[in-house]
Amino acid sequence: MTAVHGKGGRGRKAPRWWRSQSRARRVVWAMLMSVSLVAAMITVGTRGAAAPGPKCPKDSGLTFATGDDVSKGSFRRDMVAIWNGRNPPGKQVTVMELPEHTDDVRAAMVSKAQAGSCAFDILAIDVAWVTEFARHGYVREIRLRPEERALFLGKPLGTGFVDGRQYAVPFYTDAQLLFSRSDLPPARTPAELTSLASRHKLAAQLGDYEGGTVNILQAMSAHGAKINDGDEIVLDEPGNARLALEALHRLRQMLRNNALAGPAEDMDEEASLMAFENRAAGYMLSWPSFFHRLAASPSMLDEDGDPMLRVTPVPGAGVLGGSDLAISSTSAKYAEAREFIMFLAGAEIQERLFACSGYAPVLKSVYDVYRTAPRTCEDLPWLEKPSPTPAAGDDIELPDITAGQLSRFAAAIRSAVEAAVARPPATHYATFSEVFRDCTRRVIVNELAPEELDFGRFADALRAALDGRRYDEDPCRVPQ
Repeated sequence: MTAVHGKGGRGRKAPRWWRSQSRARRVVWAMLMSVSLVAAMITVGTRGAAAPGPKCPKDSGLTFATGDDVSKGSFRRDMVAIWNGRNPPGKQVTVMELPEHTDDVRAAMVSKAQAGSCAFDILAIDVAWVTEFARHGYVREIRLRPEERALFLGKPLGTGFVDGRQYAVPFYTDAQLLFSRSDLPPARTPAELTSLASRHKLAAQLGDYEGGTVNILQAMSAHGAKINDGDEIVLDEPGNARLALEALHRLRQMLRNNALAGPAEDMDEEASLMAFENRAAGYMLSWPSFFHRLAASPSMLDEDGDPMLRVTPVPGAGVLGGSDLAISSTSAKYAEAREFIMFLAGAEIQERLFACSGYAPVLKSVYDVYRTAPRTCEDLPWLEKPSPTPAAGDDIELPDITAGQLSRFAAAIRSAVEAAVARPPATHYATFSEVFRDCTRRVIVNELAPEELDFGRFADALRAALDGRRYDEDPCRVPQ
């Protein structure tokens, strides 16, 4: 990556040499740059829909690369088993689960893509990676008919749309939720959550990984700060900088005052779940996929055995997450891969993944069902037995979750998704995330005083990161 330094203003201002040119010369330069841009776009478009390499086999089954299935009962694997039971050997899908952490999953997929490997046909990728994977040519375009597009919630579908083309189809969506026990007061505002956490503790993820980025972005958004407008960084605008600093100061104080279940600066989702389940924290920020595990936990029942798990949208705005399904540009089985993707994104599977595992649906119709006539996992018709797992109602252990709980859960998810803010859609999002965490976590863990964070410099470093460049000096403050 190219190192950069110095301080600039908002956005990417025209350079001085351009402003010094006459109008006629500017027209000539603009024409030349337009020709270059068109050529570049043609090249990127060709790479994004690249033909498979000749070495990749066409007559074998499909390989589905995904992160670890953390849901209760691992029903996602059962859905693949249902597909395999309906299809001939040439369409059989093998699930390849990659390392647990989001960052490690991305690294494994990128490594294979850069090597031109035939290891994967279908990829389940974090919504924050879609732009990177599309522009680098790791995945190919998936054409959706208008009637197919109309089935999906708008925000989740939009995560797979890059440069005017659909490169991924939503598998499940995500927006942070606030989990709490019903014997504690509800938190309706960020201020109320801070106050309640001082008495009952909050489990959150502030570790040095993507989960930490999301939680810090959420804290800033909840305070009204705007980090980006599309792919433009606006964090250094006066109002945004002030509100973002207030959010960082709040997290810093909560950490110092032991209002966060610890060690919060190193926590990931599993550690947060353990703290909440063990009642080391009365509140938890996390994702919908943990609902079923908690709802089935004895620690979430009162003395009479009644459920006491409460789930609401986070106070303020959360951050849009989720997983999209894409087809590897090296796969020789586009038609079969697309068919499998639309199977997983279909109503039959989406309802099962929600009711049985807690994955947040991407289809409007599923939310309509759970608003008007909710059904539990046991109530769903099981047309086939997922092999080798028995069908629901036999000897598989199902969480004891009521239709009413699922109805309220679905409503909380939809409200959270509709209010959620998106992370910057960028080819070099991973670099942005690293730089963002570097500066903000240093303030939170007391390595950098809040007043030392130079928002102009920080915002410029984030702009450079979105372009794949790094500062050669401290991106957080002016060197002494």
